[in-house]
Amino acid sequence: MLAQTRTGPDALLRGAFATAGRATVYVALSGLVGTISFVVCLVGIVSGVPLLLAALAGAPILALVLLFAHLLARFEACRIAAVLEVELPTRSLPQVHGPVAKAFAWLRSRGCWFELAYVLAALPLLGWLGGALTYLAWGGALTGLSFPLWGWAAAATSSAGTPASSSPRWPT
Repeated sequence: MLAQTRTGPDALLRGAFATAGRATVYVALSGLVGTISFVVCLVGIVSGVPLLLAALAGAPILALVLLFAHLLARFEACRIAAVLEVELPTRSLPQVHGPVAKAFAWLRSRGCWFELAYVLAALPLLGWLGGALTYLAWGGALTGLSFPLWGWAAAATSSAGTPASSSPRWPT
């Protein structure tokens, strides 16, 4: 049996709330994804570059960092597709034969370095700022909406935290 599709203002409102919910989750989780990706890539680069100077021992570590950045770009494309409901293209790895030729072709591509810059700069910064703004907006909205439930308690106390009725009266 086919699912019935609903039309009208109820379905439109439900669709708007679903889209807003997906967008909120996307932005809120961007801070976590940005932090994890930043730490993984920074540790890989900081350990791989000095080892690169010592007989190319850091080359596999740097290759893993670049592969992680590429996989994260694909993951981000899937996350954006879930929010916007649109498929975004991602770059594919070079199609050359041999692991050494593939590695050099991969390192020469602009997309490889754009992905690494995104992981190290754009995603953490935008994730942290977006997450902070999202938490601030939701916190402010919930505080304002719930004020009728707790506002009487805030109004009944003075700035020192004592009940307003027990505070000394000043002569006027």
